[in-house]
Amino acid sequence: MRNDDTLLAGIDFTCSPSRRKPITIATGRVAGERLVVEQVVALDTLAAFERWLETPGPWLAAFDFPFGLPRVFVEAHALGDTCADVIAAVRARWATRMAWRAAIDAWTNTRPRGSALPPEDYAIADAGAAGVFSFGSAIIRTMQNWRDNLQRAAPGFRDRVLTIRHTALEGGLNLDMSEDDITAMAASGEAGAQTLIDAFARPADLASDHFTYHRWVRARSLLGVLQRMLRDIHQGATVLDNHPPYPDLIRDAPAYVGSSYRLSDGARDAAARLLDALDALDRELEAGNAEFARTAPRPEVELRIQPVL
Repeated sequence: MRNDDTLLAGIDFTCSPSRRKPITIATGRVAGERLVVEQVVALDTLAAFERWLETPGPWLAAFDFPFGLPRVFVEAHALGDTCADVIAAVRARWATRMAWRAAIDAWTNTRPRGSALPPEDYAIADAGAAGVFSFGSAIIRTMQNWRDNLQRAAPGFRDRVLTIRHTALEGGLNLDMSEDDITAMAASGEAGAQTLIDAFARPADLASDHFTYHRWVRARSLLGVLQRMLRDIHQGATVLDNHPPYPDLIRDAPAYVGSSYRLSDGARDAAARLLDALDALDRELEAGNAEFARTAPRPEVELRIQPVL
């Protein structure tokens, strides 16, 4: 059984360490009920990491490797049962990083609606006062964070989101944190920022141009949204069940609503032409069998009218 003097290490590994993206190692020991971080080091070469691995024991390390895949993805593509099989299959099927990313996006688009949404990690105690308190806390956090939790699943948005987790003894109301704890927390934020910089900085070649691909995903999502919006406008502008129809309501607004939210004669004419043009564009897309929404990134996104916050 491990004793409290055993050195513990958390290792954020990368296959190509550099000064911009090093292998980061946090080490510490258990002190009573706390895990005390003693040191955080950044190793910018594999040779330096190999030297660190020669650290005298006993020590126990947990690794964050960059090539983990969801089991459901591995099984859906029959990539194999071992790590070596998966790596070999990925290299054989997708020669470039951008081809690999496109394959992942294509698979994501086949998933049921809602399955790509990240779960909210709000733990609730089983019983007693702790259960009541944690349940109330989960409700409040849901009220506060529901929009962010929804947004972070959106294509073109989730690519720019990082999750940095801290223990219950870090941040918040822990006003007596040690200098090492504060330094480690600051380093985690810096490492997260560097991850985004590495992902979206100007690449050496087109095959690794994540930012251009990121813009393409956003453009595809936008095209799908715009097409659905045009269909809604077409249905709203052409339906005759409502009286007066929208085109008539806009052209003859003073007769129906007086001076409410007044538009000049020229503005009403321009608004009517705008609706006509949008309706014509929808019919043109339909006639040309142009379909943007069906193959748009998933989960689908939408435009909503809401108060400015």
